[in-house]
Amino acid sequence: MWSAPVTITTDASMEPVFCAALIGGNPAVAFSTVSGATCTVKFLRATDASGTAWPAASTAQTLSGSVADSGNSLSLAEISGTPGIAMRYAATGKLTYTRSSVAAGTSGWSTAVDLDNTIGTGYGNGQRGVELIAGSKPVVLYEAIDGALESDLHSVAANDSTGAAWAAPTVVLTEGNVGQYPVAAVTEVGGFAGQLYELANSITLAAASPTVGEGGSVALSARRVLSDGTLLAIPSTSLAWSVQSGPLPSITASGLALAGAVYEDTPAVAQGIYLGMSATVGLTVLDQDPDNYGTYAGDGLPDFWQFTHFGLNNAIAAPTVDADGDGENNRLEYLATTTPTNPASRLTLRIESVPAHADWRRIVFEPYGNKRTYTLHASEDLANPLAWQQLSPVDEGIDGVSYYFIDDKAVELAKFYHIEISE
Repeated sequence: MWSAPVTITTDASMEPVFCAALIGGNPAVAFSTVSGATCTVKFLRATDASGTAWPAASTAQTLSGSVADSGNSLSLAEISGTPGIAMRYAATGKLTYTRSSVAAGTSGWSTAVDLDNTIGTGYGNGQRGVELIAGSKPVVLYEAIDGALESDLHSVAANDSTGAAWAAPTVVLTEGNVGQYPVAAVTEVGGFAGQLYELANSITLAAASPTVGEGGSVALSARRVLSDGTLLAIPSTSLAWSVQSGPLPSITASGLALAGAVYEDTPAVAQGIYLGMSATVGLTVLDQDPDNYGTYAGDGLPDFWQFTHFGLNNAIAAPTVDADGDGENNRLEYLATTTPTNPASRLTLRIESVPAHADWRRIVFEPYGNKRTYTLHASEDLANPLAWQQLSPVDEGIDGVSYYFIDDKAVELAKFYHIEISE
């Protein structure tokens, strides 16, 4: 049965950041208050082991190291029989430590020692984890935030039993988002600091890039979801990788997905399985070479155009084949933007008179296509292939679904025209 709650302090300036621990067998608390822009860390210890009797709140010890800051995290532990507190400050981005020389913590607090001045800044930083661990030598585990606002787990260890001197900080994990709100659970295991957390039954996969060019590769990675919503990296070699769908010929044991040839930008899905848990990640394989797919590769026609009209690996999609029997092969049908499977879809050309210009002619053809270049040629002698000459029309342009040239030198008794189409 639980006892009735005991009010320790009613200080209205107290932040929602505090910690508790047994100090000398009695419960104790550390908390921070804010007055204006100044944050003050305070300490109180119950006068009995059950925590039913507490000193007056006005006697709470104000610790050195109070700064113009807010949004802080605290951790309290018994260090060599007396209270010690690790404090992190949001705005200044530093981690400090102080300890009292008496068990009750009513006096003898040391000047705060700076343990790390580069843990990141911002209010969210102040809510991030810090854990003071008692042992033969105290250790502090904490998050440090990098420039990308991702957090890594760091530690700093004292050189003595009381924390009077400390070694340089070290990096424990660089997983991108570790132990937020707060540093999970930390304990001493075999004389060493250890972090405990609960694993959820799920994993998540990611790709180094959401797209990969055909013939290229992209690295896949996996993380285990923890109980606090943060993620723990899993070695890629620990997963069983497979292709669920799309143009990925294979995925190596280390999670490198290889992209195959495609005729258009194509989605793909990779799957990873770890300890019976599976997840997928989507990719897009980009069509970077328009003429490299299957039996259509290198034939001079775009693979996507051939697939659209003929499907995959169809022999009648070859450039020199007249698939619909209209006298125009597939190469001409592609350039003319006509439909190669419809004999009624043909390139047509006609010659028209130009009002008020008896010696002008308007040469009209349809359809016309974007990303095409049209050049007008003329000849007076069909029997002589060398008689064809490129003309410089006085005008040309688009007229509805047609394209036209105007020849202002059509004075011959007979004149023949043809259109050259190129990309």
